[in-house]
Amino acid sequence: MKDWIDESGVCYVVYPKMQLMRDLGCTLYRLDQTMEELKKHDLICIIPTNGKPHQIYVTDVEGMKQEELLEKAMREMIRK
Repeated sequence: MKDWIDESGVCYVVYPKMQLMRDLGCTLYRLDQTMEELKKHDLICIIPTNGKPHQIYVTDVEGMKQEELLEKAMREMIRK
């Protein structure tokens, strides 16, 4: 397993959409709908990365909501 821990010590998942579709046996449309539903309920937070698969954070595991994860990620990006 790669070091999928950000600068703040928070774990995230890197899972390319095509691989996720194959593993789940679903279409891109269904995957996108599901991801949007998970985001809507603050269960995941997706941080875009330049030209790489997005970082997917599972939220509220430690009481952290999507807004907090986004703010934290944005602060880290600004520092770079």
